[in-house]
Amino acid sequence: MRTWSSIGFIIGSIITVIGVGLYSGSDYGMPPVPAGWFVALFFLSIGASLMLSTLMLGIKFYTIGFFGLSLFLVGVRLITVHPYVMPECTCPLGTYGQDCLECQCDHGQCDDGYTGTGGCLCDLGWSGNLCDKCAPTFEGKNCDRCKHGWDGPLCNRCFPGYTGSMCNKCLPNFETLNEVINRDTKEKGIICQPCKKGWGGYCLPMPDCQLYDNKAVAKDAQYWKNIYDPTQCTSLNVCDNRYDCASFNCRGICVDGDTTYGRCAEDLECPIGTCQYKTCCEELKFGDGTCECKTEGYFGPLCEKCPGFDGVYTASVCNGHGTCTAMYADSKYSHLECACSEGWSGKDCGCFGVDRCTKCADGFWGPTCKKCPGGGGIDQCNGHGKCKDGIDGDGTCVCDMAQWQAFGGDACDQCYSPAFRGTECELCNGGVLVGYNTGLKFNNNYIYCP
Repeated sequence: MRTWSSIGFIIGSIITVIGVGLYSGSDYGMPPVPAGWFVALFFLSIGASLMLSTLMLGIKFYTIGFFGLSLFLVGVRLITVHPYVMPECTCPLGTYGQDCLECQCDHGQCDDGYTGTGGCLCDLGWSGNLCDKCAPTFEGKNCDRCKHGWDGPLCNRCFPGYTGSMCNKCLPNFETLNEVINRDTKEKGIICQPCKKGWGGYCLPMPDCQLYDNKAVAKDAQYWKNIYDPTQCTSLNVCDNRYDCASFNCRGICVDGDTTYGRCAEDLECPIGTCQYKTCCEELKFGDGTCECKTEGYFGPLCEKCPGFDGVYTASVCNGHGTCTAMYADSKYSHLECACSEGWSGKDCGCFGVDRCTKCADGFWGPTCKKCPGGGGIDQCNGHGKCKDGIDGDGTCVCDMAQWQAFGGDACDQCYSPAFRGTECELCNGGVLVGYNTGLKFNNNYIYCP
């Protein structure tokens, strides 16, 4: 018996030493030992020992054997519920597959690990199986800028003015310059510049500048081409493109290595090298969508008639007591307004005084200096009468009347009677005044129209 025990001990020791050596030479770490598995091992050991003892000692020790069998069965149950699981095989970071091959991604994330495929998830701007070339819409040494015609943080939309599946065509309202070739990339391209019609960078429709002032001129793209001087650039802040600048004028310098030459707005404008060091220029390059007024008394981006202007005398602007000012809301033109001179107030500067009116401008009446019918100044009573104006006035109109011309109505905007016709309310052609003539009181006279 002792001989077999010695042999078993020697064999067990040899196997244990070999196992420890193999484990030490492997890349696997010791997994955490589940408490349930450890308890199961304890029950299995005790149960097996008791059963073997019963077999060796004889049948009269069956109680110990039964107890040992019970412990052994409990151990079997526990070890099935809490098995000892070896960890999965792993590979060092940056390697993949069962052979832990080295990843080859240049500019991207590798699908590494023991179960990884080695595929590359490219960084922004890069593409290819190994992320070693620029994505279709990116360019540059580091693939970090959009190709000509593309825009956006992901370079996935067309730059304003460009269209088409490859953003290589100009929108209809943008002017297409001659085809140019990028000497670095050898690619052909076009430059879309505003505008065939309209103004600014977005080529919006121009307003009708002659709607109010028939001599006004539209400051559109064609107008600006005649006054724009490309040699002038008063530099402001740094920019990437024209939409970064209020003047729509972002320009830089062509750079080829250590050589700089010429002004440019885009890379394609440089025969060699790229366009760098861009800044906003103060000078406008495109029309700003406003109108250049040519008639005094008309003002603002639409050349509208200033408040109070009688159409003849510029001194009548704001009834002679203020200046014409263009008002804006959210950077968009709203309307014309009067900036009143000191002491004058009201929308049309018709009231002298702040808390209360002490004097009214010509064509304004009452304690609050209301505007007379038809307007103030020369427009009072629509230019065909005299308003009872002033602080003590009641705002009524006394219309102009003569034997050959007569106006009527509360605002003198009508003819006195059917015998007076037309826009100037003149006596009917061939008309004769008959009856008693009592001056200009036509209600006591009879006018005969043939």
